[in-house]
Amino acid sequence: MLQKGFLKVLVIVIILVVIGGGVLIWQYKVEQKEQGEKTQDIVLARSTLLKYFFLLNEGDYGEAIKYHGSKYDYINTSISYESELDSSNPNNYVELLRRGCQFLICLKIKEIVDEKEISHSRFKFTIQFAENNGMLFEKSHYCCGEEPPKEGALPPQVKFDYIVEKQGDTFFVVTPILYVP
Repeated sequence: MLQKGFLKVLVIVIILVVIGGGVLIWQYKVEQKEQGEKTQDIVLARSTLLKYFFLLNEGDYGEAIKYHGSKYDYINTSISYESELDSSNPNNYVELLRRGCQFLICLKIKEIVDEKEISHSRFKFTIQFAENNGMLFEKSHYCCGEEPPKEGALPPQVKFDYIVEKQGDTFFVVTPILYVP
C-alpha cells in the first residue's frame, strides 16, 4: 500500500517536472527569439547608418533619401531658394541633400565606437568619420578660424552620436547631418 502511494507521488512529481521543464524550454525559446529580433534590428540599424553616409559621401542622394529620417528644414534654412534651388519645388529632397552636403559633414564612417538599443525602435551609435584622405575627422570647438585660448583649449571632437529609428520594417537616420561652420 505504501508502495502504491509512493508510486503515485513519484508519477505526479515526474509529470510536474516534465511540464515545468517544457514551460521553461518554451520560455527560453521565446526569449531567444526576442533576443534574435533585437540583434537583427541593431544589425539592420547599423547597416542603414553605414549605407546612408556612404551614399551621401558618394553623391548618390537619390538613394540616400531612402535612409534620411530627419526633417529637411535645417537644410532648407541654409539654402537660398532664389539662387540655388528650383523655388517651384521646395520638396526636391535629392537636390536639398546635394546642396546640403556642400556645407554639412557627409563623410564616410571610419568606425562605430559604440552602439546600443535605447528603445525597441531606436538605436544610438557613436561614430567617427573619415576625411576623404582616410584621416580621422576632427571638429573644432572654435568657429571660423577663431584661435583657441592659449590655456584650457578644448580638444577637437572626434566622436558623434547618431540615432537610427525603426519605423515599421524600415530604418532611418533621424539625427540631422552634422554642421560645421
